[in-house]
Amino acid sequence: MPKLCDAFYIGGTKCGALLGEALVLVNKELKADFFTIMKQAGAVMAKGRVVGIQFEVLFADNTYEKICANGITLAQKLAKVLKAKDCKFLAKPETNQLFPILPNVVYNKLSKIFLLDLCGPVDKTHTAVRICTSWDTDSTAVDKLIAQLETFKTLK
Repeated sequence: MPKLCDAFYIGGTKCGALLGEALVLVNKELKADFFTIMKQAGAVMAKGRVVGIQFEVLFADNTYEKICANGITLAQKLAKVLKAKDCKFLAKPETNQLFPILPNVVYNKLSKIFLLDLCGPVDKTHTAVRICTSWDTDSTAVDKLIAQLETFKTLK
């Protein structure tokens, strides 16, 4: 909930935007000189309004939520299988990004078949990865990953 934080950002590319993220400042005290500070630091794009236009369109008529639904649904489906296999996570699976901690044996097998974003070793026998779904993730790809995960008795 926005009222619980000072600022948050909304990603654009995982829901079909060409580029960019939207930073939302909730705390009014942060807003006063924010644009000037960002401009002085060289962090304001010359054509930043192009990014803004994308979000204006995405936020109209719940388009953002509708587009993101595929990625969220598929991530939840995958998270359910991982949890059923006693998999631990670096972060609680609540979004389209999952951070499962896999036994190295599992990671080595899966990484030969799937593109997994390596987060790094957690201990001598486990590796953390990032799996991200998006607006255009094909459900058959997730089903193939689930089928491979099902070949393992546990993911402890």
